[in-house]
Amino acid sequence: MSELKIFALVPVGFALLGALALWFSIHQRRAVQGFKARAARASGVCTSVRSQVMGTVGDPTVLYFPVVRFTLPDGREVEAETAVGTSPPAAQAGQHVTVLYDPDRPTSIRLEGFRADGTLVHAVFGVIGGVFLVFGLLGTVIAVWALTR
Repeated sequence: MSELKIFALVPVGFALLGALALWFSIHQRRAVQGFKARAARASGVCTSVRSQVMGTVGDPTVLYFPVVRFTLPDGREVEAETAVGTSPPAAQAGQHVTVLYDPDRPTSIRLEGFRADGTLVHAVFGVIGGVFLVFGLLGTVIAVWALTR
């Protein structure tokens, strides 16, 4: 294969990467929507915030996971950690929050809000994925045109 043909595979890679990011975004958004559709709401209080360092040694990112206490309709008290970490934290210790929880598994919780449920991350992945997909497809068309001339 000539160097030009190998180079023509680069935009195909971008298109595939974009399609994967777009798929991830759509899949996660649907999962969040499904959770919200079956979730019950409760008022709660953030009791603490657990931090977790992610990323590499040279480029660490700290994610914060609020721990929330709330009461179920039957009077049981639940304390659970959010499934989604954010930076900055979605809640501070002592802050009153609205909790979305799975009625079948009350320790599976999310906080109500755009940033707190990971929707912002999914939107960013979708936009980046869409851009990569469009430019990858455009590049592929240009590469095919150049190779067939």
